Amino acid sequence: MLRTQGIAYPAIFVKNMQESLMFYRRLGCQPLYMEPNRDDPDSVIAMLSTGDSHTLIQLVGPREGSDFEMPPHEYGAGSLQYLAFHVPRSLMDEAWVEMASAGVKGSDVIERGYERLVFIEDPNGALVLLIACVVSHA
Repeated sequence: MLRTQGIAYPAIFVKNMQESLMFYRRLGCQPLYMEPNRDDPDSVIAMLSTGDSHTLIQLVGPREGSDFEMPPHEYGAGSLQYLAFHVPRSLMDEAWVEMASAGVKGSDVIERGYERLVFIEDPNGALVLLIACVVSHA
């Protein structure tokens, strides 16, 4: 039986590569490279590191000057519900204030006892979850 070694990366379709890169850079993601999409000449890909050496995200968007039209984001079977990022608890408020100051839409901070979280929306309408684990010492 095949045994996977983990998730390599999610590939996320984006409407505007530059806006999306700016959004994910605000979350601390670092672009590793950007190149033409070898599977589709009308699009480009950007590979981003999410903060550790093992987790990557790939953005797939229209090539500048192409007439590639991205269908609107829809929720349903096979779609991404949200993309969750761990954030240090000490930086949760700062991260949320920075994103809100940049005009990013989002929820209020949600406290669940064992975690603090906030949902924000990327420029493409996809939900992104910032999550900080809370450890209580009894």
